[in-house]
Amino acid sequence: MRIKNSDIRRGNFSDASMLNFLIRQCFLDVARRFGLTPENWPEHPSNATVENVQKDLSNGISFFIKIDRGIPSGCIGLEQASEDVCHVVRLGVLAGRRRRGFGTELLRAALMEAKQLGAKQVTATIIAEDTDLKKWYEKFGFREIDTPDVNNSPFRLTRMEMPV
Repeated sequence: MRIKNSDIRRGNFSDASMLNFLIRQCFLDVARRFGLTPENWPEHPSNATVENVQKDLSNGISFFIKIDRGIPSGCIGLEQASEDVCHVVRLGVLAGRRRRGFGTELLRAALMEAKQLGAKQVTATIIAEDTDLKKWYEKFGFREIDTPDVNNSPFRLTRMEMPV
């Protein structure tokens, strides 16, 4: 996918370190805002490791990387949870690169991939109290469907979905 001076490309194993850096950096402000630490929520993306990213890639999660003018600026993962459902994971844009439509481009790339995989629904799980993020997903047609019980989460989470 080519967008002006920007690219979105599929990530691979050789990108694991870059993806790890992007994921950790993109989620640092969320961790600070909600008081997340490695002790109270080790699974939060702000605590990701290269090994986590490699495991995700091995488990079939497709990552897409936003490159803007040669700078890796954000990423998104797409996990095929079942034949009909894909799950968006670790969507993030670096703080200094936000408000340029990069998140939208990344989400659209993931939605296009989900459609090509034959998914009928795409889901995303967010911190329930993150109302701005919830509104952002709603702009694309996502709606809240439930509150999953996730082990080790210090917060209530909200799962959202949209048809593909």
